[in-house]
Amino acid sequence: MTTNFTPEITQEISLAIDLISEPGSEPRGLTMLEDMAQQGDPNAIHYLSLYLSDIEEREDDAKYWLEKAVSFGSPDAAWNLAMIARSHGITDESRRWIDIAADLGEPDAIEARSKDYDVESVLTKYQSE
Repeated sequence: MTTNFTPEITQEISLAIDLISEPGSEPRGLTMLEDMAQQGDPNAIHYLSLYLSDIEEREDDAKYWLEKAVSFGSPDAAWNLAMIARSHGITDESRRWIDIAADLGEPDAIEARSKDYDVESVLTKYQSE
């Protein structure tokens, strides 16, 4: 694993993201992002993994791409893997991903680890937003 990855939004990724958020164009944008990810574009892998992690039916695909993103240092991907494991009650796996995310500098993971992995206390700050 490398150090913390900072994703970039290239022109191609921006177009794919715009299409994904445009009603009726989501499949086209997602295909574009998937094609770029399959070609090994780390930015596309990052954004695809985060997008898929919000779609319950695509969880297996999300985990595949999230793990690829973690391999080049994406703290966001590691945190999302921790949240997926947590949602399934897999505590050891969740803690392992929290540790990786924290080591990569993900602020919520750092806070959760400092609070003995009390993720709920970290997530409560988002409930009022």
